[in-house]
Amino acid sequence: MERILGDCSSASMTEALEANLCATWSLFGCEPGVELHDGPDALWTLTDIPFALLNAVLRARLEPPEVDAAIDAAIARGRERGVPLVWLTGPATRPADLGGSLEAHGFVCGDEMLGMAIDLSLLPEGSAPVPGLTVSEPGDAAELRTWCATMAAAYEYPPFFGEFFERWLHALSPAQRSSLALFLGSLDGEPVASSLLVPGAGVAGVYCVATLPEARRRGIGSALTRRALLEGRSRGYRVGVLMAEKPGVGLYRRLGLREYCTIGCYLWEPAASAEAAGRG
Repeated sequence: MERILGDCSSASMTEALEANLCATWSLFGCEPGVELHDGPDALWTLTDIPFALLNAVLRARLEPPEVDAAIDAAIARGRERGVPLVWLTGPATRPADLGGSLEAHGFVCGDEMLGMAIDLSLLPEGSAPVPGLTVSEPGDAAELRTWCATMAAAYEYPPFFGEFFERWLHALSPAQRSSLALFLGSLDGEPVASSLLVPGAGVAGVYCVATLPEARRRGIGSALTRRALLEGRSRGYRVGVLMAEKPGVGLYRRLGLREYCTIGCYLWEPAASAEAAGRG
C-alpha cells in the first residue's frame, strides 16, 4: 500500500513534486510503443512519435565523468528514431550544473515549469460556479476518446498526441487505470477542458489541465484543477502537486498552491543537430 505523505515541509514538498513527476512518466512505459529505462542513472522514455514529451529524460543522477557519455547516448537514441527529445532537470538533478552540459551538446533551454504544491486540508470546498460548466468523469471508450481529443486540442498539440494518450489509457492494467481520475469539462454541453489526477510518491499529482482557446478566462481551468485536487483529498492524500507553466501560475496561486521548485526543460531537435553538424 502506498505511503501517504504527511510532511508538508518545503523539503518534503519539493522531493514529492519530482517523485510524482517521475512516477507519472514511468506509467507511459505501459504503452507497447514506449521504451522505458528506469535505472539509478536516469529515467527515460523513447518512442517513434515525433513529440518531445514522449521522448524524455528525467531524474538524472550522474557523476561528472558520466555526463558527456549519458548526453551523447540520449542524442544517439533520438537521432536513430528521428525524434525530438526533452531533458527535464530539477533540484535533485546531479550534477547540479547539468543544464550547461546539455546546452554544450546542442540542447536548447526552453520554458521552465514551476513545481507547485498545496496542503489539501487548506483547499476550500466551494467555489463560484462557472455558468454552463459541467464536469464529468469519462467512463466508456467513446468518452475516453473525447477526453483525449479535447486534452490534445486544448493544449494545441497535434491530434496524434491525443491518440497516443488513448492507447496508453487502454494499455494500463485495471489497477493502474483505477488509480487515475480523468475529468472532462463541458460548456453548454460541448467538451472544452480536461484535468487528470495521478497519485504517486504519496501525493496527488494533477496533470493535463487545459482549456480550449475559445473557452479560456472563464474560470474553467480553475474548476477542473480544483475538482482533481478534491478527488485527491477524498482519497486520503494530504498533499496535491502540479507542474505549472508560467501563464498558469496566477490561477494556481489563487487556489492556494505555492511554488517549491523549478523544472528546467532542455529541448533537442534532430534537424537542428544535423544542421550544426553540417556547419562543423
